[in-house]
Amino acid sequence: MNTMMAWVARQISHTFVNRTPVAGPIVYEQNVLGQVYIDLNATDPNGDVLTYDIIQPEKGWVYRDLITGKFVYTPYALVTGQPLVDSFQIVVRDDSEHLPGVLGQIQTLVETVTRFLGIAEADNLTITVPVTVDPVYQAPPLVTPIVGGGYKLGEQPAHIVSTVDIVDGDSTTLKRVVIKIATLAQTGDTLSYTAPTDSPILGTWDPDTLTLTLEGTGTLAEYEAAIKAVTFSATEGALLVRGLTISATDSDDVPNIAPGFVTVAVWPATALPPLVTPIAGGGFTIGGNPSKIVSGVDIVDGDSGKLSKVVVKIATLGQSGDVLGYVAPSGNPVTATWDENTRTLTLVGEGTLAQYEEALKAVTFSATQGAALVRGLTISVTDSDGVENIAPGFVTVNVAAAPTLPPLVTPIAGGGFTIGGNPAKIVSGVDIVDGDSGKLSKVVVKIATLGQSGDVLGYVAPSGNPVTATWDVNTRTLTLVGEGTLAQYEEALKAVTFSATQGAALVRGLTISATDEHGIENIAPGFVTVGVSSPTRLVPLVTPIGGRSYTIGSSPVNPVAAVSIVDADSSHLQQVTVRVTAFGKDGDTLVFAGLPNNPVTASYDAGTRTLTLSGIATKQQYEDALKAVTFSATQGAWTTRTILIVATDTDGVTSAAGSLTLSVW
Repeated sequence: MNTMMAWVARQISHTFVNRTPVAGPIVYEQNVLGQVYIDLNATDPNGDVLTYDIIQPEKGWVYRDLITGKFVYTPYALVTGQPLVDSFQIVVRDDSEHLPGVLGQIQTLVETVTRFLGIAEADNLTITVPVTVDPVYQAPPLVTPIVGGGYKLGEQPAHIVSTVDIVDGDSTTLKRVVIKIATLAQTGDTLSYTAPTDSPILGTWDPDTLTLTLEGTGTLAEYEAAIKAVTFSATEGALLVRGLTISATDSDDVPNIAPGFVTVAVWPATALPPLVTPIAGGGFTIGGNPSKIVSGVDIVDGDSGKLSKVVVKIATLGQSGDVLGYVAPSGNPVTATWDENTRTLTLVGEGTLAQYEEALKAVTFSATQGAALVRGLTISVTDSDGVENIAPGFVTVNVAAAPTLPPLVTPIAGGGFTIGGNPAKIVSGVDIVDGDSGKLSKVVVKIATLGQSGDVLGYVAPSGNPVTATWDVNTRTLTLVGEGTLAQYEEALKAVTFSATQGAALVRGLTISATDEHGIENIAPGFVTVGVSSPTRLVPLVTPIGGRSYTIGSSPVNPVAAVSIVDADSSHLQQVTVRVTAFGKDGDTLVFAGLPNNPVTASYDAGTRTLTLSGIATKQQYEDALKAVTFSATQGAWTTRTILIVATDTDGVTSAAGSLTLSVW
């Protein structure tokens, strides 16, 4: 009876004053398999029996445990690494005891009215339930390093690994790596780190714990690059192999189970000796210039780029008067000291291998005796670490007797000289030979026979030729000096020129005396002649055309109707004379009044009936002047005058007279 009354009371309450179910707080509990138990703590204010509809989640499946009343979320896959985040919905219903049939329809109508009036609330409550499933298992990172090449004391820090591989089954990033010198560490051991470009990872070194900590969220690849950038250095403990541990922690704070391990071999500083390989020079001739002891030299040192000392010693067959000389090349720091008692040249100063090679190539040998005795020279080297070569380099210097063969000069005469012309080469070719010398020190060219005042030997040095010259006008001697090869002196002689101001037809005789680099003169000088000729001057040619006539008492006439003046070697004239000769009479007059822009002027001599045109002018200007000359007369009618025209060019050469006639009436 009580149960019935309770049911009736619930129906009345549900119909007229229903309240929506309430839920919360929601309580979660996860088991070891990753299932989450969810208690909604749902109740109905009217005491109605609640039922539930489940809208399934995306990443799992949910059911309601009928015994506990809890909802059970089961993920589709085992959760590892990062937490799984999901959600689902539950519809909480209190309409499970709704009346059936006609009574139910009446009940629904009443509920609708009461809800509209705000007396009753909805039957159902929809809840969105968020779910976070913690990982059942989190994989640790694994670091696999590969050992580097080791470290040599005194050299640059060495990388601790040649490569490294980091894997993590459920994380793509790390937050920390700790590298520790774990075994056989020594005072002075250091781990250094320079971050690769754009790397987010920073490093901190703790010398007390011998630990380098790399920190910062970075990808596995970025941490691999960071570890490969770590270097090791030490100051002692050679042959003690250091053991380094590499511990990693991923971004989920999961550390590796066991650290990676790598060793760094520490080697003692090596002291490789330098090695000198010289190539012999060309030998020395007594009385000649000092010669280079080497034509080339190669110095190598496996662990040092500098030397501190080189000792060059005449070790075998040395003679009194033997000397090793040295002049430092420009900018070279190596200096030298010669000890004649021990016949030792010591080169000192910190210099590179190349600078000492350059210095050795500057060392020279000279001697005053001991021809045919081949000297043996040792070259001992000490590098900047104080390590000497195991065996010295060795080179020989051949010593030859002083030369005795004289030079021989064979010249071929040039083309001769014309007075007034350009200076002429004294030789068209020349050959100089010397059986024991390839150089000369001096050549003297002398006008030895028929020299005249005004004779000159000139010289302009060819480009790049070291030979210079001095002319002595009193002795008529040109001296060529300077150390030059035979070919350079041949070139210099071919550049010597001769000029003269007089003495045409006098053939000059020139001697050419040569002295080689050893001071030995030729036995007989070379001899060459220079023919001197007078200048050839072509005579001007004047061709006038006349045929005109003059009537006494009328206006003056131009006797020259036309005229041609030619001169093959001169473009200008300095004077032209116009003279009345046959049948000339007193009162005959020649006049030239001048022309615009024409430099020719005139003067008339009535006694000789000669008009002189003068002034430096072209042939054309003189032709114009002649055509402008006028003639007049006061007597001598019925005769024919003859007029002669003579031209003189700027070289002073006078033409034959050109003639024309003029009839006078």
